[in-house]
Amino acid sequence: MTNSDDNIIYIEMIDGTTCWVPTKAQLIDGNKFLILDNDYFDEDDTLILPEFIPGDTVGVVEHLFSDKTNGLLAKTLLKSSDNPSKKLFEFLFKATKQTLPIDTETKSVYLQQIQYIKERQLANEFFYPAILDTIKKFDNL
Repeated sequence: MTNSDDNIIYIEMIDGTTCWVPTKAQLIDGNKFLILDNDYFDEDDTLILPEFIPGDTVGVVEHLFSDKTNGLLAKTLLKSSDNPSKKLFEFLFKATKQTLPIDTETKSVYLQQIQYIKERQLANEFFYPAILDTIKKFDNL
């Protein structure tokens, strides 16, 4: 891995389907990268859900894509961004992927984000069905 400010890593993203998007990142050391500002992240768009956002520090792994090219995939969050939207996007992504534990502890961690989504849904904002299903499961605890 080279030490350049223009390294490209791939981040999992949901935009109606699951895909990997290339994004600029700064190598910190080894397989540790800081995700830089990019075009795919829009704090006001809850239909495009990146697993990681600008400002996150991530661990990467090498990956062989289906077109036989190699790339680095962001796999592990090492340090969260200080962006105020981080926790909301984390909840939205994990709820859509259905990887959140449905328990009182998780509900407590994301209570503010759940309330925000409920309010936005009442204002007719669209959320992926898996997100609304996850919130119903939390409500039934």
